[in-house]
Amino acid sequence: MKPLHSGFHSTSLGVLLERIEARCLVLTGVAAHICVLFTAIDAYMRGLEIVVPSDCVASESARQEQYALQQMAEVLRARIVPSQGVRFSRRPGG
Repeated sequence: MKPLHSGFHSTSLGVLLERIEARCLVLTGVAAHICVLFTAIDAYMRGLEIVVPSDCVASESARQEQYALQQMAEVLRARIVPSQGVRFSRRPGG
C-alpha cells in the first residue's frame, strides 16, 4: 500500500525492484493523471522502462486520462499499449 501519490514514496518498491534487478515496470491503476503519472516519473528517474496498458488506467475525466498518457509517452518515453500488447520475456537465467 502506498501512502501518497507515487508507489515509490515511503515504500520499499525501489529496494524490491533493485533486488530483483527489474528493468521494466508495467503501471496500471486509477487516477492516471496523479498516482500512475507520479509513479511513472519516479520510475523514469530510476532508469526503468515504463509500459502503461492504456485500457488499465482511469481518471475522473477522459481529458485527464489522455493528458497523463500523453505526458508519460512524450516526456517519460513510456510505451503506451493496449493490455493485449503487453509482452513479458524471461530474463537469461530466470
